[in-house]
Amino acid sequence: MKPTNLLSKLSMPIFLKKINYKEIIIELIAAIFIVLWFYTGITKIMDFDETKVQMSRSPFIHDFSTFLAYTVPPFEVLVGILFIFKKTKHLAFLISFILMFAFTGYIYLMLTYAYDLPCSCGGIINKLNWEQHLYLNAVLTVLATLGYFLTAKRKS
Repeated sequence: MKPTNLLSKLSMPIFLKKINYKEIIIELIAAIFIVLWFYTGITKIMDFDETKVQMSRSPFIHDFSTFLAYTVPPFEVLVGILFIFKKTKHLAFLISFILMFAFTGYIYLMLTYAYDLPCSCGGIINKLNWEQHLYLNAVLTVLATLGYFLTAKRKS
């Protein structure tokens, strides 16, 4: 038998190990989106009638409001689930970017052209005014973009 080096048997203290900041950033951004998608999706599902009414009041999505009320909340929850698994996290960031870009564009259109500003957002997010909501969505769009590019070449 080969003699073993005692030092190789000892594990390195956590504070001396190399910290993977890229993975920490990815997981922090993913956690933000998990909370966002689960919270907004479940809140809209729990208050479905109000969600449907608010969507029907929008001048831009009125014709599709029933369809959107039934599909957007479960889709938001599904995207939250995609963030949980490493193999689907990159896809979740891409979908989040597309959704946040679309939602941000919708808010911009509403602020620019609509007289009535109904909000079908879930929970505390509907407490924001439309300008705050626009800024929040813009930041989330940037975070989704960052997460997408950080996970692009990551090994699964």
